[in-house]
Amino acid sequence: MLSRLRPSPRLVLKAPKVSSSSHCRLFGDQSQPFPSPYPHRPALKNTDTSSSADHDEMKGSDSDSNSNNTTTDNDGLLRDHPGALLNKHKHSGLLHQLKSSTPTFYRRHHFDTHKLVQSLGQQGFSMPQAEVIMKGIKFKLRESTVLLGNELVLRSDLENESYLFKAELSELRTEIQIMRRNDTQMLQTDAALVTREVETLAQRLREDVTTMKNDVTLDLNNRKNETQEEQKAIDMKIQEINNKFTVQMGEVKTELESVRWETIWKGMAGVVAVGVSFASLGYLFTRFADRQAEAVLVEKFKRKKLFKEEARQSGVADMEVIY
Repeated sequence: MLSRLRPSPRLVLKAPKVSSSSHCRLFGDQSQPFPSPYPHRPALKNTDTSSSADHDEMKGSDSDSNSNNTTTDNDGLLRDHPGALLNKHKHSGLLHQLKSSTPTFYRRHHFDTHKLVQSLGQQGFSMPQAEVIMKGIKFKLRESTVLLGNELVLRSDLENESYLFKAELSELRTEIQIMRRNDTQMLQTDAALVTREVETLAQRLREDVTTMKNDVTLDLNNRKNETQEEQKAIDMKIQEINNKFTVQMGEVKTELESVRWETIWKGMAGVVAVGVSFASLGYLFTRFADRQAEAVLVEKFKRKKLFKEEARQSGVADMEVIY
């Protein structure tokens, strides 16, 4: 029978090891698509959880060694975690309950094999075929059960962990309450000290503010008098600067007037010079144009005279020919 307990963080229950001589069909073995007519129980590959068809025969020797190992491991865990475990005898009872309740879960059948064989026989299967089908179904059910057992947690483990969690939670709640009470008292004491210090500082601050107000008022009055005297001195300096500015403005106006008249005379002289220059240029251009016109007229007159001479010569020649 399969004897296995899922290991928990605090209580570790080791299953008996199976010798290598036992024949078992491992999970995922695809060499045989269908189990033999006499299938064996499935077994896990790891050494912590294993199964054996002859577990009842090996129970005598293996259970003693496993019980000693389990007791040693659990005692070590009890010594490592004294605050989480309230009583060693209570956990020994839990271990005994886990050991006694687990094998019965794997001894029972998952369905009525005899009824299934009879039903298959009535459907037309022979007795060997019906037995093979029944054993294959039983094998797959046990294999699926083992897989589910590997993925899920036993109720006994869950109750054990819940018990330990509640015990630790109660202890943690007590510690938190004590720490909260102590912290509250410390905070109240600190708050009282801070309140007294704040009151002392407030009184000192009020005194300092009063003294500062008096000093500031005295400084303001002194500064106001000094400012008035400085303002009077500044007004006198401004008046002196205005007088100097007025005198300098008169001098500047006189200089500007003289510069303006000088500029006007220079401008008029420049305008006259420019006019004379333009008149000279106009006269020169006019003379040049007249000379060009005379040259053209002379050229025309020469051409006309030459044309008349040629015409006269040609007329005399014609007359000589006629006569």
